Amino acid sequence: MEEIASRAVEYGTLWLPPGAGPAPAVLVLGGSEGGTPDDVGAALARAGFLALASPCFGGAGLPAQLVEVPLERFGERLRWLAALPRGPGAARRVRAGGLLGGASRPVAVVGRSKGGELALLVASAYPELVAAVVAYSGSGVGWQGIDRGPGAYRRPARPSWTLGGAAVPFLPFARPTPGQVLSLLGYLVGRPPPSRPFYERALGDAAAVERATIPVERFPGPVLLVSGADDQVWPSRELAEIAVRRLGGRSDAARPDRRRVEHLVYEGAGHLAGPCPPRARGFAAGGTPEANAAAAADAWPRVVAFLRAALAVSTTPEP
Repeated sequence: MEEIASRAVEYGTLWLPPGAGPAPAVLVLGGSEGGTPDDVGAALARAGFLALASPCFGGAGLPAQLVEVPLERFGERLRWLAALPRGPGAARRVRAGGLLGGASRPVAVVGRSKGGELALLVASAYPELVAAVVAYSGSGVGWQGIDRGPGAYRRPARPSWTLGGAAVPFLPFARPTPGQVLSLLGYLVGRPPPSRPFYERALGDAAAVERATIPVERFPGPVLLVSGADDQVWPSRELAEIAVRRLGGRSDAARPDRRRVEHLVYEGAGHLAGPCPPRARGFAAGGTPEANAAAAADAWPRVVAFLRAALAVSTTPEP
């Protein structure tokens, strides 16, 4: 039986499903942990999707830090992925090196954590290029960029993203209280504190939240959000609900019988409740291993079914 395959490309890693049949396409976006989300790309390829796994910063033509990353770079990825060959034998042509443009195909976007925030932003900025969105532990609000470079603490807050050379509206992190400053000493003894309180305090400024809320209503397609109620990185359930309220629970314009947005919330699960979660290195993620595993096992088939329905293409590989 033919196995999945991968190719290093300009934008990250292209994961190819088995078989020769037409394959729906997914852009997979990594999070603030950095690197290319090849684990999710491979899982999607095994499910029959053509997946482009891309970091959201730090490589593949993107800034080194998660600061002022141009959304245009992801519009380029969407157009490139949409133009790959399709139809009978397309997957084999791509395997053989055929990356020439063909008829445009629909593309879904899947992201986790900051990649989930980015997925909602990309769909809002390029609604004509995106067919569906899945955001794991994401955010309906744009946040301050994450700068780990030398002297970053001396620089003023900057946005995570830009569009047209201008800052995408963002919510700055709250200044730590004296007690939170003391809690940071946990990093020195291998017990990192949760970062959730910094985000929760920032959410107390209603006017600032409104300015930074992602205009997801510009995207007419379906959205699936997945959150762990015990997320200790940021309050992903509450951040996802901001997007749900913005969408207003309206139906998919193309399918009035289908809700435009669905939010799966898993009690007891944390930030790592998504597929192939990255290791929690140096941060408190929340949730128990058992709850995280149960959430991932329940959500993954729902995500695959959602993508298949939204992209309206069979993902059963042809012999």
